Amino acid sequence: MAAKRLPELEKLAEWLKSLGYQVVRTQVSNAHVAYSFWKVAGNNIVGAFCEPTRECYTQISGRFAADHVDAFDKWSKCPLVVDVNRKLDYESLKRHLLFLGSDEGFHHSNTFAYLDESVLPRVA
Repeated sequence: MAAKRLPELEKLAEWLKSLGYQVVRTQVSNAHVAYSFWKVAGNNIVGAFCEPTRECYTQISGRFAADHVDAFDKWSKCPLVVDVNRKLDYESLKRHLLFLGSDEGFHHSNTFAYLDESVLPRVA
């Protein structure tokens, strides 16, 4: 499964780089599993995604999670979470990242407004 998804995850990483985000890929491996993990930073955003695996954080396993850098606490609290196993709508994702990186996006995340009325996609 992971090898099949890898080109699409690499495409997401390259797309994020083209928007000015810093994207760092780390290969995680041990005796039981090997997978890639990407960390995203820049434009007031912190985010991450990884190949679908039980060994990675649930919130980013096969998902891209992002938050405003000043509101970030942990992956499970990110107001923006999208399933990378589905076809990504890059224009919508760009719009959501721009919002999340703004002062309004910070307030939306930092006050947990997204729990009651989210303007960002959030995969449960």
